[in-house]
Amino acid sequence: MVFLVGGANSAAGYDIDNSLRFNDDAELAFTPGSEGNRRTFTISVWVKRGGLGTDFICSSGTGSGAKFELSFTSTDQLWAEDKSGVTLQTTAKYRDSSAWMHIVYKHDSTPSTPGSSNIALYVNGSQITSFDTYETYPSQNAQGYWMDDEEHNIGKRTYADVFFDGYMAEFVAIDGLALSPSSFGETDEDSGIWKPKDVSGLTFGTNGFYMEFKGTGTDQDASGIGADTSGEDNHFAVTSLAATDQTTDTPTNNFCTLNPLDNYLQAATFAEGNCKLTTNASNYSTTSSTMGVANGKWYFEGKCTTVNDSLIGISAQTETSSSNGLGQNSNQHGYLSSGNARTNGSDTSSGYDSYTTNDIISVAFDCDNNKVYFGKNGTWQNSADPAAGSNGISITAAGSTSTGFYTPGWGDNGSSAAVWEANFGNPSFSISSGNADDAGYGNFEYDVPAGFYALCTKNLAEYG
Repeated sequence: MVFLVGGANSAAGYDIDNSLRFNDDAELAFTPGSEGNRRTFTISVWVKRGGLGTDFICSSGTGSGAKFELSFTSTDQLWAEDKSGVTLQTTAKYRDSSAWMHIVYKHDSTPSTPGSSNIALYVNGSQITSFDTYETYPSQNAQGYWMDDEEHNIGKRTYADVFFDGYMAEFVAIDGLALSPSSFGETDEDSGIWKPKDVSGLTFGTNGFYMEFKGTGTDQDASGIGADTSGEDNHFAVTSLAATDQTTDTPTNNFCTLNPLDNYLQAATFAEGNCKLTTNASNYSTTSSTMGVANGKWYFEGKCTTVNDSLIGISAQTETSSSNGLGQNSNQHGYLSSGNARTNGSDTSSGYDSYTTNDIISVAFDCDNNKVYFGKNGTWQNSADPAAGSNGISITAAGSTSTGFYTPGWGDNGSSAAVWEANFGNPSFSISSGNADDAGYGNFEYDVPAGFYALCTKNLAEYG
């Protein structure tokens, strides 16, 4: 299981405002009007993976086959291929779906013997030097294919329906220069974390582009989701992406998501950048999230789109049984769709309403005063007031539990699948009102109680 505790990726300095969430058959596409510099170019992108396995970050080519690919393999290795003669497959496997990573591909075939000093992969500022089976380089002046005049795709393999699952931010393509990671990021002197830096002053070149994902429109123009803000106006066409896919989950403020690695015997499925969960119809289910906390006050929401004995709450218990729903064990606290609050294996119905399809459940948990509160469609249950600390359910101090922290939990209580859409402040569904926490972070349907905060790294660094 993977949990983030504390302020990873929260170093002060340059901030990235937006990312784009890819899921299902989402893609961006652009066909240049002419060839760029096919011998010398650079790609830089920040990614946060959703699912594991085969994932295509970008590609180019025609309908008969991709000629350039940057992707993750079925075994989660990073792969770069250019039909001019480049094949690179890392020995390392990248299976962390809780954090952002920075990938740079540098390509320069002009030296007399192009090799690893000219054509290279970098992850989080460090060059990859260990490759598994595949490590080949082209001949001098071989024409690469990323800057040709054929279709370029982000989030998809050009000639096949293989897509990317997760988030991308700060996608930069440089036409005519082979740049190192230091052009796009730097090491924070205090934390040692690799972090983004402002790239707006770079020279992008004729077919270069800079994707900040600021737009929300679906047209191929400057206000679209695929808008190029480099000044070159190389805007991308949009397929299966909407305004709800623009998020504030970024490399400079990483938000909590559901945790697909905590899926013990449940065979639950995840979608929408791990913000949507479909539980297994055959088992009771409990799935946690990627951030655990031992102190502070925290808030999140869940939209239950298929009910079937649904559960939402918090847990400081590592689940190892497919026969337990959330709240069945000690240090687990859940709100059931039947109208019960379940805590440490005991149910109470007094003061708790049932909920059904498309109801939005609020959860506020206070690790300083050891209380949890549940709300339905903006009304706190059992006449509770989280800001005042009244009528909450008592929880064990996080430091006295087996895990040492609480994490948001989700699931079902029986043999029918439930569907949850989690909102930790980065919703995959439309919000009609829009409420941020006191620090200004998150996008929630209902008012965040005073003193409670969204689960994101900036808040963890400040209040965790």
